[in-house]
Amino acid sequence: MAISKEQVWQAADSLVAEDRKPTHEAIRSEIGQGSFSTIQKWLVEWRDHKAVSATSSKTPVPDVVVQALTRIGNEVWASASSAAEARIAVEREALAEARRDLETDVAEAMALADRLDQELARSIGEISTLKMNEQRWQSMAGELEKQLAVETALRAENEQRMMALKDEVHALRTTTQQAMEKVADLIARRETLETQNAELISRIGKSCAPTRN
Repeated sequence: MAISKEQVWQAADSLVAEDRKPTHEAIRSEIGQGSFSTIQKWLVEWRDHKAVSATSSKTPVPDVVVQALTRIGNEVWASASSAAEARIAVEREALAEARRDLETDVAEAMALADRLDQELARSIGEISTLKMNEQRWQSMAGELEKQLAVETALRAENEQRMMALKDEVHALRTTTQQAMEKVADLIARRETLETQNAELISRIGKSCAPTRN
C-alpha cells in the first residue's frame, strides 16, 4: 500500500519535534512502510513548504534602515538593487541547477535503495526456501541412512545364510561321497560273493556227479 503525503509530512514534523533529523530511513521507520522514492518525493515538498514558511515569517525591514536607504537616494538604491537582483538571479539559477542535480542524484539513490530493498526481500525469500530444502534434504538423507542400515543388516544376514548353506552343501557332498564309496564297496563285495558262490556251486556239482567204472 502506497504511503500518502500527509503521512510523510506528519512523520517529518514528529521527528523535528523530537529534535531528530527527518531522514528517509527515520521517516520510513516512523511510518512503518513505504518506498524510499515515494518518501523522497513528499519530503522534498515538505522541505520546500518549511522554507517558504520560514521566509514569510522573517522580521520586516526596520524603519531606521528604510529611512537610511531613502536618504541615500532613489538612484543609488535603484542601481544597487539592479546589481543585487542580477547577482541574486545568477546565484538563484546556479542554486536551482545544483538543486536539480541534487534532486536527480537523490531520486536515483532512492530508486536504487528501493531496488536493493526488493532484492533483499527476494534474497530473504530465497534463503528461506533454501533452508526449507535443506531441512527436506536432511530428512531424506536420514531416511536413506535408515534404509541403508536395514539393507546392510539384511545383506549381512544373507551372507551368513549363504555361508551356512555352503557348509551344508559341503557336508552333503562329503556324506554323498562317503555313501558312494560304501555303495562301491558293497558292490565289490557282492561281486566277490557271487564269484565265490558260483565256484562253490561248481564244486558241489562236481562232487555230486556219479563216478564211472
